[in-house]
Amino acid sequence: MDSMNEDSHQSGLKMGNANGHRTEAPLRRLAVRSNGRISFVELVEIRYIEADGNYLRIFTAQEELVTREKISDMESTLAGTDLVRVHRSTIVNRRHIKELRPWPTGEYVIVMIGGKELTLSRGYKSAMPRLLTLQ
Repeated sequence: MDSMNEDSHQSGLKMGNANGHRTEAPLRRLAVRSNGRISFVELVEIRYIEADGNYLRIFTAQEELVTREKISDMESTLAGTDLVRVHRSTIVNRRHIKELRPWPTGEYVIVMIGGKELTLSRGYKSAMPRLLTLQ
């Protein structure tokens, strides 16, 4: 992972035009700086994102990208998309969810297509309606 300043990283995650101004088009892909390169990842390809200290691990079917970013900033970037925060350290793509299993503790196990199990914590239970509806 190469080091970079905060401004260049932040601008790398936002969609913009040549002048650097935010466009009004819906976000369809992310520019992710990882391992000294910038990868363009379609949102539909992202299965889930996990926080790992000061880094995020972005999982697709083909690869895992690691980038330095706060999960709260990523959550803001992804607002209004199919990617929903379900835990203090997890964002999932609701289109890749196979099933939800309730736990007696009030949490849910999210089973992803492919078998990966993630947790919908009680603190993020308000995300449930977004997980249950696909537009």
